[in-house]
Amino acid sequence: MGAGRRGPQGRHPDGRILLRKGGLREPVFRPADSSFLLFPTAFHTEDDLLRPHAKERYRAALAYDPRSARHLELATGAVLTGAWTTADPAVLQLLADFHIWAPRFLDARLRWRPRQPITVLELRAFRLATPARLSTAGPDVFGCFSWLRDAPGAPQGWLPSSTPALDDVAFAARQLRCRRLLSALAADEICGDLVQPGTLGAL
Repeated sequence: MGAGRRGPQGRHPDGRILLRKGGLREPVFRPADSSFLLFPTAFHTEDDLLRPHAKERYRAALAYDPRSARHLELATGAVLTGAWTTADPAVLQLLADFHIWAPRFLDARLRWRPRQPITVLELRAFRLATPARLSTAGPDVFGCFSWLRDAPGAPQGWLPSSTPALDDVAFAARQLRCRRLLSALAADEICGDLVQPGTLGAL
């Protein structure tokens, strides 16, 4: 089991999407697993990259520096329920109800590695029954990369005892709306080997 890095919105999970291009250590971005824990970080998250309501909601998260702690509590996990790549600049506005980013975020991400598309991850988020404690010791915990593989302290088999942020009905409704919006984009579906159905009975 590994941990995936995410921005401040993971502190209040409710079944959102992530927009990724990967880190400096990665030639391309690709999901590492079908389920993972979410690693708290505000790395590269500047105030003007967030929409106004998000700045207020995540003020404490933005001020938090995980490198100052000896241990981190990983309280949230996610299941990958969909993945696409797109270079369509309409993606940010079209999916505005599913993320926290301001228009300048897309401009910044499109300029960085301009030939590489943005990856859209659709996730179903879960709250762990007992938060995992991750040691911050060692050189490979922090840095410009997306995945922390074989994270020390990350529990195995966390999903059955976790609580979904949204029930099946609410998640299915959000998923249907997200998929309808994505169908209007020039986007390619990816990672069919990792994508999960999302409903509790199928996980």
